[in-house]
Amino acid sequence: MNVDPPPAVPHPCDQNPNPKSLVKPETTFSVRHIKMSVLSIDANYPYTLSPIEGIFPNKGDSYAFIPVPYFEFCGLGAPPADVGTPGDVYIDTTPGAQALEFNKSCPSTLTPDEAKQALPELRRLVNDTKKGLLALKTQRARFKLQLAERQQACEALKAKRAK
Repeated sequence: MNVDPPPAVPHPCDQNPNPKSLVKPETTFSVRHIKMSVLSIDANYPYTLSPIEGIFPNKGDSYAFIPVPYFEFCGLGAPPADVGTPGDVYIDTTPGAQALEFNKSCPSTLTPDEAKQALPELRRLVNDTKKGLLALKTQRARFKLQLAERQQACEALKAKRAK
């Protein structure tokens, strides 16, 4: 007896394009895409996927690759429980404790070769986040120094005026 796959529904990135967390409203997000071979997507994949014109070249009338969307969330500490669906990524940006987590409550449809292709992109995202954090730390230290210098200058002016 053949069992039909469940009917496809719109992807969560399309259903809720603004997944703001009520638990941790400071958590940021952006929609990303991973390039998947059309042939590697499981027949039981529950969501409707559509090619995005101009993103991946098509072969004849059908696309060889299709962009599979996911949300990339960033925030301090553990991911909030009120956002995210299978396939989403969360980057903990806590200084000194950066971590990459993903929502893995459904089996992966990536082939090992596709996973190897995605790994450099994930590493790049983590490295970019680390560089951004380092830049923020450097900028913060510079601002603290400027603030201290300005406070000293203000104190000197106050002392001068008091004389």
